[in-house]
Amino acid sequence: MAGAVPEAATEQSHPRQREVFKVFGREIHADGTTRARTLANFPMQANGAEMLRLACWLATERGILVCTPVHEPLLVEGPADEISDVL
Repeated sequence: MAGAVPEAATEQSHPRQREVFKVFGREIHADGTTRARTLANFPMQANGAEMLRLACWLATERGILVCTPVHEPLLVEGPADEISDVL
């Protein structure tokens, strides 16, 4: 994880001095009150969210009715007698 968050992002700064970090268009605004752990975790959470978004898109493109993501798994819908084919 070294280098994922700029060193200056964890330093105290003027409240109006903010930096924006982006991963796949998802942003986090960092200032002097932002904890280092939050900044270190952000790339993991943003990449996980993007993978889940792509999984939903791919399932939908393949004709699977996605009701909703439930943390990591997807809740899908299909006829009871064909559900093993859907999964």
